[in-house]
Amino acid sequence: MSAPTATLRRPWWSGVLLLTAAVLLLRVVLQGLLWPLELAADEAHYWDWSRRPALSYHTKGPWVAWMIGLSVELLGSSELGVRFPAYLASAVASFAAGALGAALSGGNPRAASGAALALQAISALQVSGSLMTVDMQMVAGWLGGTALAAWALARAEAGRPIAVLLAGAGLCFAQAFLAKYTALLGALGVFLALWRAPALRGHAQRVRGLACYLGLLGLGALPVLWWNARHDWATLRHLALHLEAGGAGSGAGFDWRWPLGYLGMTLGAAGPPQALVVLGALRWSLSAGARSAENAAGLRLCLWSALPVLLFYLLVSCAAPTEGNWALGAYGPLAVLASEWLRRGPAEHAALRRRLGRIAAGFGALTALSVLTLPPAARALEPALAPLGVRLPLYRVSGQRAFALEVRGRVRQTWAALALPGQPDAAPLIADYYSRAALLAFYTPGHPPVRCASARLMARPSAYDDFADTRWPDPALLGQPLVLVGQAAERWRSAFQLEILAELGSATESGRQRPLLLARLVALEPPPPTSPAAPGGR
Repeated sequence: MSAPTATLRRPWWSGVLLLTAAVLLLRVVLQGLLWPLELAADEAHYWDWSRRPALSYHTKGPWVAWMIGLSVELLGSSELGVRFPAYLASAVASFAAGALGAALSGGNPRAASGAALALQAISALQVSGSLMTVDMQMVAGWLGGTALAAWALARAEAGRPIAVLLAGAGLCFAQAFLAKYTALLGALGVFLALWRAPALRGHAQRVRGLACYLGLLGLGALPVLWWNARHDWATLRHLALHLEAGGAGSGAGFDWRWPLGYLGMTLGAAGPPQALVVLGALRWSLSAGARSAENAAGLRLCLWSALPVLLFYLLVSCAAPTEGNWALGAYGPLAVLASEWLRRGPAEHAALRRRLGRIAAGFGALTALSVLTLPPAARALEPALAPLGVRLPLYRVSGQRAFALEVRGRVRQTWAALALPGQPDAAPLIADYYSRAALLAFYTPGHPPVRCASARLMARPSAYDDFADTRWPDPALLGQPLVLVGQAAERWRSAFQLEILAELGSATESGRQRPLLLARLVALEPPPPTSPAAPGGR
């Protein structure tokens, strides 16, 4: 048997499955066991959610908390226990990208493996696969839904049943929505592509399949809607507050730097060479050549899976600043589209595509190696970056345990000096902001509940206001010694009626000094208005 024949007969999923297993194993061994990083603030926050199972949460759907809760039950409350679902989602996303590449190529194994590798070459997805946030959980479902929809299109062209595949696509997008609401834009784009696809127009299962798609997608919205209806639509109020704080509705007017910044962040997060490849793929997908190419409907599906979220946040950027990860869901289908452009784009640009593909692959491999081995890689890079004034933000994933232990040590020392009754380790912890509350809860021995005062201090409610054991102020704690973290005494006094027992100095968290106080809550009401107090920092 010749080599080409063997390649064609090899199932498309064999190479993709091998890559998926390798990605998962490397992350567990290198990031989880050899060089683990401490949790970032958002990771600790989602872990704290997982201790209080709910149908949804203040700012996000419940999926990330459910996954952390299950993982921690199996692996314990460690960094690996919290992050393992992120490693798993990265592997699932790779397999889904390979499945999408196979659907676009008629089951070609090389195309499937190339699509999976293209996904792993995206810089932002390497980082997202290393941290337990909502992003990679969303990307895995988004890509899975797009891949199943592409296979449904391929089956429709052959006159085969499609309802089960479209139901699966709707279920995947429902999972992605439960992770991050942005996934709804991807689901909308895929639905529009399916609705317009010529192969589905005369198909016997068109109506049934699309109804299953929308019905199962709607299941993902039910927990979120039910929870919000019972919590005064907290998520909508949070999103409105977020946009207003960023500039929308504040009278700040249009700033041309916002859309430019959005475009720069969206392209830069992919990696410079990868961004060039994606731009080339976008131009090709809109050309007449792509419209007449084999499986043109599948190529359009990839495009429609990505375009709504890209355009939506471009519009948002005209009203307020955006963040680099908001359009992350588009990277999955665009990576597969880019892989197809490299494989079968116009013949006259073949040499350019090969050159760009090699550069993007090399940059992606270097990024993956740096992310997988971040602690030693950072130590090697810091001397070279120091003369340039560049500082790697490793303080976000280091020093958190030392911060929590320093807080506890300061409290014990002062408690004994003041001869206070009770045990110092039982003194309730009150943080000024959700990130500090979460880090203290995870890294303080015993994982005590930590209350958050941001709703009163900064007019920024958080998920901690939704939990009975973390709301603040709490009448059950009147008159008890409390540990206040994150603001100076004047700021706490401006929001609460307190008796300051002692100032404990400060402790280092996220590269900044955070003041520590020992105090008693005298009354639940804010103090009488005096001169305006300066707002506290984060």
